Amino acid sequence: MEMKLSFLSARVLSLAVVFLVGQVCFGKGVVDLDKSPGEVQFKAVGKPSFLKINGKEGKAKGQITIDGKSIEGKVSVEIDDMKTGLSLRDDHKKKKYLETKKFPKATLKITELTLEKPIIGKSAKMSELPFEGTFTLHGESKKVKGKVDIKSKGDSVEAEARFDIKITDYNIDLPSYKGITVADKVEVIVNIEGPIEKQ
Repeated sequence: MEMKLSFLSARVLSLAVVFLVGQVCFGKGVVDLDKSPGEVQFKAVGKPSFLKINGKEGKAKGQITIDGKSIEGKVSVEIDDMKTGLSLRDDHKKKKYLETKKFPKATLKITELTLEKPIIGKSAKMSELPFEGTFTLHGESKKVKGKVDIKSKGDSVEAEARFDIKITDYNIDLPSYKGITVADKVEVIVNIEGPIEKQ
């Protein structure tokens, strides 16, 4: 009887050790984007189609949670911070079309993103991972799907998420400036990097 109890105790202990090791290696962590570098960009095509309009320098803010192979989180940007390289065009776009005084932020909420393997405390590189989420712009929220490239080294991570939206889906008229009209389809790019704070 004592031998059976000792065997059971050893089994319970070994399972507890395995569980704890799993928690340490594959546990939960947070990337605080308010403390880390990160950027939100958009890429649009004008009409004529050879004209490219790139908005950048939008500071990414928010928080990303990594739990084993699952990632969720929220990333937002102050639209007024984004620049296309032409200040008059920026002011025109923000005031007339995006109405940034009423709707100052654009926000991506990632609801589903599964890694190929846990990355906390490890070096890993993964490309074209599918994700789903919700993008909010101009007071409208729509479901989106896209791809993510992610790279980790130790307790730091870099990632780039890409997805397409249609401007008119967000109750925005197609922006036009000096004879150039932006196409309805716009690519949104979210770059993040920073340390993973273990939970």
